[in-house]
Amino acid sequence: TLQTIKSLAMDVSQKRREMLVELSGLTVQKYWCFITMAENYIYTIFANSLAQEAPFNPQGYRLMTSVSMPKCDHSNTSNGYRNTRLVGVAGTDIPIEDIKKLLLSYKVGVNGYAFLVTNNGHLLVHPDIRPEILGTLKPIHNSVDLTEVEFMDDSDNGQNNFIQLRNALINGETGKMTLKMKYHYDNMRRVSNMLRLYLYTSITETPFSLVLALPHNIMSFFMILSETVVPSKEELIQFIDDTNWTVHPEWIYCKYHFDSARKYKSPEDELSHFV
Repeated sequence: TLQTIKSLAMDVSQKRREMLVELSGLTVQKYWCFITMAENYIYTIFANSLAQEAPFNPQGYRLMTSVSMPKCDHSNTSNGYRNTRLVGVAGTDIPIEDIKKLLLSYKVGVNGYAFLVTNNGHLLVHPDIRPEILGTLKPIHNSVDLTEVEFMDDSDNGQNNFIQLRNALINGETGKMTLKMKYHYDNMRRVSNMLRLYLYTSITETPFSLVLALPHNIMSFFMILSETVVPSKEELIQFIDDTNWTVHPEWIYCKYHFDSARKYKSPEDELSHFV
């Protein structure tokens, strides 16, 4: 029942305070990971109860971020002081999906990704952020901290370095840092670790920082061909016309960012268009 779910939620809030003392010897990431698992369990029950009363919306949610700016009226007084009067505030909402289109994922590389962090350490855009569970929006979907998605390798003893990275993003600094991180693959069935290079900078006149995460040894090795072979236009067209090839379903080779009305029958058809 809904009352039982509310009771469980209150128990988790109480456990937060108790476990903060009991698990003080663990890292912050381990603590938050445990709490997140407990909350996901509760809201899974909650989502199941809602599904019995309302149909599931397959369209999901369209997340947005708000941008606002104050308008002030300035006037000088006779004694040399300046008065400022707030006239109003203008604002608009920007869909997160529109921001994602600007990150140009196909230029980052198959093993790299880009994400945005706000000036309080929360994620605005990240490929591994999951705001929904069973079609229900999580209550803390808009305050997911960087440390809850990017995980340090515990064996590296580099927790302080990761906190330094987070602080640099909050302060809007520009730089780079190499850290030993954990990552999941095979649809979250397996976990491994790797050295990852983080390049970061602030976005001018915004509270956001852009981070580019790449494998540490990216572009350290390359091939030198003894002979460069450039296919002719006719050979390229002949290859495209052949149906014996396919595009990986999770990879984007090229895409229009501001032409959502243009549709393609398949990823192969889209690639053929650009070629």
